[in-house]
Amino acid sequence: MLLAAPAVSETLPRGGEAARATALAREGRAHLEAGHLARAAAALEAALAAARSADDAALVARIGAAQGDVLRRTGDLEGAARALDVALALARRAAPGTTLEAAILNDVGVLLETGPAPAGDRGAGWPADATDAYRRAAALARTGGDRGLEATALTNLARVAPDPEIGAALATALEHHLLAAPHRERARGLLDVARVGMDRAADPAQAHRALAAAEEAAEEAGDGRGLAYALGYRGELYEREGRLEEALRLTERAGFHADAAGAAESLYLWQWQRARIRRSMGEAGAARVAYEEAVATVRSLRAELAAAGAAGTHRFERSVVPLFLELVELYLEEASRLAGSAAQERLQAARTTMELLRTAELEEYFQDECVAALQARARPLEAVGERTAALYPIVLPDRIELLVTLPDGIARATTRVDAAEVAATARRFRELLEWRTREYLRPARRLHQWLVAPIEERLREAGVATLVMVPGGSLRAVPLAALHDGERHLVERYAVAVVPGLSLLDPRPLPRRDLQVLLAGLSEPVQGFPALPHVDAELDRVGAVLGGTRIQGGDFVRPALQSAIERREYSVVHLASHAHLGRTPGESFLVTHDGRIDMDGLERLVGPSRFRERPVELLTLSACATAAGDERAALGLAGIAVKAGARSALASLWLVNDEATAVLISEFYRRLAEPGMSKAQALREAQSALISDIRYRLPVYWAPFLIIGNWL
Repeated sequence: MLLAAPAVSETLPRGGEAARATALAREGRAHLEAGHLARAAAALEAALAAARSADDAALVARIGAAQGDVLRRTGDLEGAARALDVALALARRAAPGTTLEAAILNDVGVLLETGPAPAGDRGAGWPADATDAYRRAAALARTGGDRGLEATALTNLARVAPDPEIGAALATALEHHLLAAPHRERARGLLDVARVGMDRAADPAQAHRALAAAEEAAEEAGDGRGLAYALGYRGELYEREGRLEEALRLTERAGFHADAAGAAESLYLWQWQRARIRRSMGEAGAARVAYEEAVATVRSLRAELAAAGAAGTHRFERSVVPLFLELVELYLEEASRLAGSAAQERLQAARTTMELLRTAELEEYFQDECVAALQARARPLEAVGERTAALYPIVLPDRIELLVTLPDGIARATTRVDAAEVAATARRFRELLEWRTREYLRPARRLHQWLVAPIEERLREAGVATLVMVPGGSLRAVPLAALHDGERHLVERYAVAVVPGLSLLDPRPLPRRDLQVLLAGLSEPVQGFPALPHVDAELDRVGAVLGGTRIQGGDFVRPALQSAIERREYSVVHLASHAHLGRTPGESFLVTHDGRIDMDGLERLVGPSRFRERPVELLTLSACATAAGDERAALGLAGIAVKAGARSALASLWLVNDEATAVLISEFYRRLAEPGMSKAQALREAQSALISDIRYRLPVYWAPFLIIGNWL
C-alpha cells in the first residue's frame, strides 16, 4: 500500500471562497478514498478554482497536491508530476519549511515509487527519487512537530530504503503511533508499520507489537475494518511461522469482522489466507471452497479493481493474479488424482478460473467494466469450428500447464520450466524478431518446444486447422505465429488467432452479403509521425476487392469519420494510420490529420450506439504498434476489439515496413473475400504469401499481425 500524506493541520480561513474550497477539497478526498476518481477530480477542480479566488496560496498548493494524487491513480504520471511540482513550488513560497511542504514531498515520493520518474524539467528541489523525497518529508515533519506525518513518511521510507535504514525508520514510526491517541488513524498507522515490516522481512517481534496495538486501537475506535486487518495480518505472521492452528483461528476472526464491516476489499484476503492455511494442513477440499469464496469476492469488487487503473497494477499483479493461479493449480492437482468425467470437470473449472482472471485483467487495464456485457453473449468453444482447438498456456512458477480444448474435451500437458526463464525467452524472441536476422530461431524453437510440441500429436489426431491462443503475461507480447519446430513456422501449419479470453467472444462467420466497408487512411506526415507512402496503394487494393467508402489525406479527420459512421452501419472499418497502444488506455491513440483519437474515442466511434445496433465485424489498424515488448501494452492490444465494441480486430505488435504492410493487408482481404474463408485462415494465407516472397520472408515483416477476437 502506498501512503499518501494525511491532512495537514494548519488553520485555514473559514470565510467565503476559502471555506468553500476547503469543503470541496474534503469532498474530493472522500471520493478519492472511495475509489471514485472522476468524482474526486471534479470536486478538486472546483476546489482549486475557489482557492484561487480566495488568493490562498497554501490552500491552492494543498488542493493541487490532491489533484496530483488523483492523476497518479489514473496512470497519468506526467500530469501528476506537473501538479505536484506546482504545488511544491507554491508551498515553498507560501509556507517554506512547514508540514505542508513535508506532506507534498511525501506525495512526490508516492508518485516516484509508483513508476519510472516522469520525464520533463522540474522545479528546483524536486527529489531525485522516492527515498530522497521520503527522507526530506520526514525531516520537515519532525521540525514542524507533526509526529503523524513523520511516521507516515518514515513508514514509506522503510518500504524503499536500503536494508540498514529499515529497522530505525519503522521503530521511530511505531513509537510515534504508540504515543498517539487510540483512534482510527492510529490503528491504520500501526497497520501500515506492520505491513511494511512484514513485506521487508524486518523484526517479526516489531510487527507483532504493532499489530497488537493496532487491534486494541481499532477495537476502542469501533473500527471493524481496521480490526479485520490487525487480526488477518497476525494470522499471516503465524502462517509464516508454521503455527497453522493459531493462524487459522485469527484468519477466521478477521473474515468475520471484515464481513460485518462490509469490507469486501479485505474479506477476500482472509478467505484466500484461509485457503492457503487449509491447503498447508492437507485439507484440499476445504481449501478449494475457501479459494472459490475468495475469487467470488474479488469478482464482486470489479468496480474497485477497475478504478485502481494503472496505478493499481502492481497491487493487482501481486494481490489478485496469484489468487486465481493458486486455485487453478489446486484444480489441476485434483484432476491428476481423478479420471474420466471427474478429471474433465476439474480441468473445465481450471479453464473457467483462467477466464475469470483474463476478464479481470482487461477490466483493470481499461479501468472500466467494458467486458462485462460481452459475457452474456458467450458461447462455448466446443460449439464453434470442428477443426478448431483453443490453447491455454498457464505459466506457473515452476512449469507451464497447457490446456487444449478439443471437440472431445480438454487435453492437458505439462512442461517443466521456470516462469522466469519463460519470460526471458519471450522477451529475447520479441527483440530478435525485430532485428531482421535469423537469430530469432533459437528462442522460437524453445517456445515451440514448451508451448506446442507437447500437444501437437493430439492436434494432428483431431485434424485441427485453426489454433486459437489465449496467452497471458509475457506471452502476450510475442507473435506466436512465428514459433518454429525446426522446419516450419507455426503459421505454416495452422491458422492462428489470439483472443483475450474465450468467454469474451461471440464467434460467428463474417457475413458476405451486403458487406459495408469504410476505408480511411493517412499517408502524409503529421504531428511528428513519418509518412506512410504506401497507404494510398493499400486503400486502392482493398477497395478493388471489397469496394466501400473512402476517407483519406486531409479528409481523414474525426468529424468526417463520425459523420460516415452515423450514416451507415459498416461491417468492416479499415484505418490505415499510425496507432499506438501503450501501458495505459490514456497512452493509446490513433493519429488523424487533425489530432488523435484515444481508446474511449475509438469505442464511441465504432462501438454500438444510438446510430448503430450491430457491432463492427472487423476493425483493422494497419499501422498499429504497441510499446515494444511491453506486457501491459500487449494486454491493451489483446483487448482492443473488446474495448472498441468490434467482434474482431486485425492489428500488429509493432510498426511494419509500409510496403510489406500494404502487400499483406491486400492479400488478407483478397483471401477473406473467398467463400468459406475465415479471418484466421485469410491471415494465414497472407502471411504465407509473404514467407514465399524473398523480400519479406523474415518474420519481422509478417509475424506481428494478429487476428484478435472472433477468428471466424
